[in-house]
Amino acid sequence: MPKHDRRTFKLWEEGKAPAVVIELTSESTRHEDQGTKRAIYADLGVREYFLFDPLGQYLKPPLRGYRLVRDEYVPMTGEALHSDELGLELRVEDGRLRLFDPKGQTYLLTPDETLAELERLRGG
Repeated sequence: MPKHDRRTFKLWEEGKAPAVVIELTSESTRHEDQGTKRAIYADLGVREYFLFDPLGQYLKPPLRGYRLVRDEYVPMTGEALHSDELGLELRVEDGRLRLFDPKGQTYLLTPDETLAELERLRGG
């Protein structure tokens, strides 16, 4: 299926599971994110599963990553978690989840940074 924007990922429309899932966890979802969802994603064959706690209240450390190895998730280690599937590192910078391109040695722009860059390019 060609790449396109989507609000939700519907497995029955896509025909396969995503390679990577990033969940923003909260007080109301943290147990499900670490239990039921994790098991479902493993069963579906999601190769990498990341959990991020944007408030830093429920996960210590606030970013966790898991890689599927023989049908079970194995925890990733380190402060920066490397995604083989994305070719990027997931990092927490100033309490925000950031994506870092190790090849280009640069962060992917956030939506706000993208808008600011567009304004700069327009001479604004």
